[in-house]
Amino acid sequence: MILVALLFVSSGVQTQKPQNQASIVERGTGLVSFCDLFRNSERYNGATVQVSATYVQGFHEATVYDEECRETPSGHHFEAKFTSDSKTDLSALSKFLKKNKTKEAQLTIIAIFHDDLVSGVIRAGCCRYSLEVKQLVAVGKAAGEKTDSKSK
Repeated sequence: MILVALLFVSSGVQTQKPQNQASIVERGTGLVSFCDLFRNSERYNGATVQVSATYVQGFHEATVYDEECRETPSGHHFEAKFTSDSKTDLSALSKFLKKNKTKEAQLTIIAIFHDDLVSGVIRAGCCRYSLEVKQLVAVGKAAGEKTDSKSK
């Protein structure tokens, strides 16, 4: 009986424990839905997440999007920022885009999610949301393009 009570108490403590935002990927939760980042931006703000999205290289900035999220109130594009830590990944992505003569690719990345509104940041630019890319997990043809996906 005491053992059952201890198990009940310890399980209650675990469910009430605050979530460590920075370890979403490390806990092995797998891919986070791109659309879920919109729906739960406060939960994911500052968190390291693994996500799949379509990458688009623009003139001034790069964005990522998912067509499934186009109905969201704030649009469906995030700014994609490759940090100095991910220069090798950016080089691999650039080579892929050049080889395939395209400005779009389907990516799976590990990145830190930022919601400027939740963070209290006011800035000009395309996007309220951004993904600070830490690692390129996979790169392939964007949906609608004809060849098979290739992993890095």
